[in-house]
Amino acid sequence: MDEVTELAVPAYFFTGRHDYVTPSELVRAYCEKIKSPLKKIVWIEHSAHFPFFEKPKKFTEEMLKVLAETHPPQRASVSFRAEGGEGGKSATGNGRWEFLRNWLLIFARYC
Repeated sequence: MDEVTELAVPAYFFTGRHDYVTPSELVRAYCEKIKSPLKKIVWIEHSAHFPFFEKPKKFTEEMLKVLAETHPPQRASVSFRAEGGEGGKSATGNGRWEFLRNWLLIFARYC
């Protein structure tokens, strides 16, 4: 707990309520100790050390919240011209945000 005491990025701790490998007291103490622009403990009920496998839907819901808090989707329009000079098309959204969101939804569906 003494090696990393400050972060320049948000810190989220995903932990199962019944995790005996990493006890909740240690998670809470470390979260309180570190300095970060945003820090949060995300408790996954009815889960232990692997909440992403034990409760994938709940994990995905919480990850989508983290994604929305840390990288809100940008809805700026982007125009481009199709190859061959055909009419212009437009796309909206932030590609990275959409990729992460879709990956999380696929993860939840197949776990």
